[in-house]
Amino acid sequence: MRTFSKNSSLIFEPQVSFGKSSSFSDETFKSFNNIYEEANKVKDGYSLNTSDGKNIQASGRLQYRQRLGLPGRTLVVNSNFSYTLSDQDGMKQSLTDNFRDGEKIGTNIVNQRTLNNSNNFSVTGRATYTEPLGNNFYVEGNYSATWRRQNSDRKSWDSGPVSDFSIGNFNYNPDGEVINAAYTNTILNESLSQQIGANMLYQSDKLVAQVGVSVLPTRTHNKTDRAVNPIDTTYSVLNWSPTIRVDYDFTDNMNLRVDYRGRSSQPSVSQLVPVLDNSNPISMSLGNPYLNPYFNHNISTEVRYNNRKNFSSFNIRLNGGFNQNPIVNAQWMDENHKTYSMPVNGPTTGNFGGNMFFNTPIAKSNFSINASFGGNTSTSASYVGNGVETSKYLTEDEFRYDLFMQDNPDFNKSSVFQRNDTKSYNVNGNATLTFRTDVLEVRAGGNARYQNSTYSINPENNISRW
Repeated sequence: MRTFSKNSSLIFEPQVSFGKSSSFSDETFKSFNNIYEEANKVKDGYSLNTSDGKNIQASGRLQYRQRLGLPGRTLVVNSNFSYTLSDQDGMKQSLTDNFRDGEKIGTNIVNQRTLNNSNNFSVTGRATYTEPLGNNFYVEGNYSATWRRQNSDRKSWDSGPVSDFSIGNFNYNPDGEVINAAYTNTILNESLSQQIGANMLYQSDKLVAQVGVSVLPTRTHNKTDRAVNPIDTTYSVLNWSPTIRVDYDFTDNMNLRVDYRGRSSQPSVSQLVPVLDNSNPISMSLGNPYLNPYFNHNISTEVRYNNRKNFSSFNIRLNGGFNQNPIVNAQWMDENHKTYSMPVNGPTTGNFGGNMFFNTPIAKSNFSINASFGGNTSTSASYVGNGVETSKYLTEDEFRYDLFMQDNPDFNKSSVFQRNDTKSYNVNGNATLTFRTDVLEVRAGGNARYQNSTYSINPENNISRW
């Protein structure tokens, strides 16, 4: 920290880190048609995935603060940046035997070398100006902008000829290897998120209250360069968010806080990448370049009490929120019993919860009791496909996102996808009685928890547990 004068200060905090990683996973798998008997087996195989990687991360924070004459009149400028560079070399190898009516009808082989390079850069700037109005009132104006650039370059090659590719002999031949266009692409994701806000602040000995509003424009550009069906999309979203915060001191021992915040978030590169992930031969995952940003609202209320004279305290907290346009999962199975999953924007979801804690001595004895009680409830959704014509969109391991989204512009109204609503809640409590002297401490207590989850599809999977 550098202080130029009593009115000016500058803080700069950089950080750099380096890392290396390696992973190894192997899996033996079987899948059956309805009944787990050899006569109903449809797939039987083994997969092996290995990778080695290295990464560099750099970040920093810069803050400049300037007092401007009148008490309370200040200008604060903050800036944060982060940069990550990652390289990962890997192998994806699997051998899958396919069966029909108990008879082997063919074998699928995956023998690929992969190279993934990614670099992510983000910079955030925020300026806040505060002007005193008198009578404990202040007005604040703020502006912030975050620019992110995420770039992913993925290449995949198929092995040259291998004479005996079998379990225990997963050899890769670099001579004659051929690039696999379906699993090779370059992904660019750029986003600019801005926040323009104004707040009215009241501050006294007992009360701090803030009311404000923010406008949050977001612009996102996604570009995918690949051999077939390149994608270039740009979309803009305008969100707004009220902000409310109240801190009130009832006494020196008791305080109330109420806080509301809203946040707009972008899909990650892994969610946007339009490439099939064939790490698991019977369960394929896809990204979705048509994903939109989502917006989260959160509100919390907390009451705290602490009496240092008799060592008693309690805390009550309530919190809740909901997500607009959240990213959820859509899953379906093709005619060959292969499962596909894709992130999509779903319906609004929400959550609400609360907890209470207290600790107090019992009169003037050596006994004390502490207890806590809490619970929460949430709703979420996903989509399950039935009758999806996967072959219509999938050709030579290339997925036609444009056709898929044309056929399913709204998953809530889709003829082949059904929404699965999940509702869950849980309650819990515990209490402990303590006897304490200078030489002895004895505790006795217990706890209980109840959990419940229900599903609109397959209600037989509903869970109720004590």
